[in-house]
Amino acid sequence: MMRAEGCVDEDRSWAEMLPEVLVKSFQRLPLPDMFLTVPLVCKAWRKASLDPSLWESIDLRDWVEDFGFSSTYVERMVKLVVNRSCGRLKDLLLSDYGTDDMLIYISERCNSLKGLSIAHSDITDSGIFKVAHRFPHLELLVISGCDGLSKVAIEELGKKCKALKWLERNGSDNCFTLVGSIDNDEEALAIAQNMPQLKHLEMVDTHISTSGLQALLEGCLNLEYLDVRRCRNIILKGPTLQKCLMLKEFYISDAFEEEYWDSEFEEIDIDYYDDTEEWFSPFDLDYLDY
Repeated sequence: MMRAEGCVDEDRSWAEMLPEVLVKSFQRLPLPDMFLTVPLVCKAWRKASLDPSLWESIDLRDWVEDFGFSSTYVERMVKLVVNRSCGRLKDLLLSDYGTDDMLIYISERCNSLKGLSIAHSDITDSGIFKVAHRFPHLELLVISGCDGLSKVAIEELGKKCKALKWLERNGSDNCFTLVGSIDNDEEALAIAQNMPQLKHLEMVDTHISTSGLQALLEGCLNLEYLDVRRCRNIILKGPTLQKCLMLKEFYISDAFEEEYWDSEFEEIDIDYYDDTEEWFSPFDLDYLDY
């Protein structure tokens, strides 16, 4: 009996904590707990869990992937996050899900967004044209594997999202570029012409050629990080090679056919990623200081 009373007192002490203390404690909890557990404990906890500061930076990628939620359920989750943030959402990271309607919903309510990942989603050029002007503070964007996007979307993002510093526009997972495949530098040229402020760029598994790489190096003069692994139509030599070596971080595949390498390359001491090893793209939001 004494133990039961002690438990009641302990529960009451948690419920009676100051709201700001509860909010600070909830910041340490994993996202599933914030969605499914905390709001059901008591009224005080539910009220504290709705504090907008708890919903400013949300990463749904692992949770959605682990549980295999339906697209409808994921869209409901995103809307819930947006609503709870009360317009203060700064970072939303999602993968394999996303529609134009969802993007429009976010843009109409969260124009302070700084980081957005919608990789491998169903976003289209039309959706980008409807929302780009609403993201003037966007600094980080991941649109890898979004097959519904083309160079016109890249151009629109460059024109309207002037704060953009980090772009991941890697190819689809099943898009393996072979040596001698047809060049496609349209998006590289669009980036070079419309996103001169970029510092971080990933274009892994795309069909850009040496000409596209040259355009990027000449157009994005603030570039510090460039990843063009598995872009088989790139041959590095002369000034292009030297510019690549001046970047803080430059990654290119070492799996090219030997005949496509320029002889200059053998004399340069440079690190290459081994495509046979697992590699994870860094997604460090501290890079952008927000």
